[in-house]
Amino acid sequence: MNKNKQTVIMKKRRAQRTRALLLGTAQRPRISVHKSNTHLYIQYIDDISQKTIIGVSTAMKDLRTTQGKDRVTRLVETASQKAKEKGITTALFDRGSYRFHGTVKTIAEGLRKSGIRI
Repeated sequence: MNKNKQTVIMKKRRAQRTRALLLGTAQRPRISVHKSNTHLYIQYIDDISQKTIIGVSTAMKDLRTTQGKDRVTRLVETASQKAKEKGITTALFDRGSYRFHGTVKTIAEGLRKSGIRI
């Protein structure tokens, strides 16, 4: 099997193992984190109605100019502010196929500091 295909398959399996334990509701949504080569994405997802409640990314106009760790903190601030506007105080953190360190850990800690219970 091609090594790239095998890597993709393993990432999907890791994500499935993580998400098998999480079920987001409207009162306690699942916070999904996705990292691409250029941008970061945070989504608040209600799994019961299969809808995204809030979606924030560094591709948004407000966050495009920032870089580095400041970029992550501004993304988290924006996401938590929108969550508070919707009345969300608790959530489940879905790290997907990523390890809980670096950017993913910074996002989780930032959400906790902003008042969202994870």
